[in-house]
Amino acid sequence: MSSKVKSQVGDVAVGMKRCTKCGEEKRLSEFRKQSHRKDGLTCWCKACLQEYSKKHRSKPNIIKSRKEYNAEYETRPEVRAKRAARRSTPEHKEYMRKYHKSYMERPGAKDQQGARSKEYRARPEVRAHNKEYKKDYDSRPEVKERKKQQYLERLKDPEVRKRKKEYYADYYARPEIVEARSKRSREHNAQPEVKERTKEYRKEYMTRSAVKSAVRLRSQRRRALTQGATIEDIDEPAIYDFCDNCCVYCKAAERLTIDHIIALAVGGPHCQDNLLVACKSCNSKKHTKDVDEWLKTRPESNRRNYAAYKKRKAEVELDD
Repeated sequence: MSSKVKSQVGDVAVGMKRCTKCGEEKRLSEFRKQSHRKDGLTCWCKACLQEYSKKHRSKPNIIKSRKEYNAEYETRPEVRAKRAARRSTPEHKEYMRKYHKSYMERPGAKDQQGARSKEYRARPEVRAHNKEYKKDYDSRPEVKERKKQQYLERLKDPEVRKRKKEYYADYYARPEIVEARSKRSREHNAQPEVKERTKEYRKEYMTRSAVKSAVRLRSQRRRALTQGATIEDIDEPAIYDFCDNCCVYCKAAERLTIDHIIALAVGGPHCQDNLLVACKSCNSKKHTKDVDEWLKTRPESNRRNYAAYKKRKAEVELDD
C-alpha cells in the first residue's frame, strides 16, 4: 500500500472507515461484514465490491460457467420439487396475483408484455409445441364433451343461430367456395376405395325395408299421375297391420307388396281404401285384372280369405 493511502487510512474519524479500493472515507454501514477481519468489515466499500462483481460477471468464461451451473441446478429433482411445492401454496398464489395486478397497472406494462408474448409465440419451436399440445388437448374426451356442451349452450340463443345461418348461407354461396367444394368432392369420389365403399353402401341401403317402401310409393304415385288417377297420402304401416302382415289372398308372410284392388292402369285411385297387402306372386298374377274375375281362377281358399278381408273392412268402416 502506498504512503498516500497509509496516511489516509491513518487519519480516519470515529465511526468511519477508508476504502482501500477508491480511497474514500465512508461510514461503517457502507461496508459489508466479514467476520475473519479484525474490524469485522470488508476492506472495500459496497460500491466498489458491486462494481468489481459486475465487471467480473460480465466476463465470457464466467457467463458460460454460470449458465451451465444454473441449467444443471434447475434440473435437480429436489430443486424442482421444492419450487413446485412453493408455487402450489395459497400464500404464493395470492402473492403472484397481487404482484401481477400491480405490475400490469404500470404505464406501458400491457403493451410491453403483449409485444414479448407475441414475439415468443412467433418462434418456430414454440409454435410447433403449441400446435402439438393443442392437438393432444382437443383429443381428450372430457375436453370434447365440454366443448360440445358449450357449443350447444350457445346455439340456444336465437340470435346466435340466426347469425350462424346467415354466415354459412353467404359463405357457401361464394363462387370460389362452390368451385373448391365441387373439385374436392370429385377428387374424393374418384378414389377406387371410395367408389367401392359407395357401391356397397348403396347396395345395403336399397335392401332396407323403409327404403323399399319409399321407392315403391314413389313408383305408385308416378304411375297414378301418368294415368290421371286420384292421389291421396297413405299410411303403409297401417295397411300392413290391418292385413296382419300377410298376403290377403294366400296368407303368405314373405315377399309382401302393396297391391291396388282396382289397378291404376284401369283408373283405380291411389288411396288407403284401394290398397291391401299381397305377396309378390299374387300381385304379379293379378296384374291389372278385376279382383273378382281373377279370384275365380284361384283356389277356394283365396276367395274365402279375400271375402273375410272385405267383411272385416266393412265392419271397421261401419264402426267409424
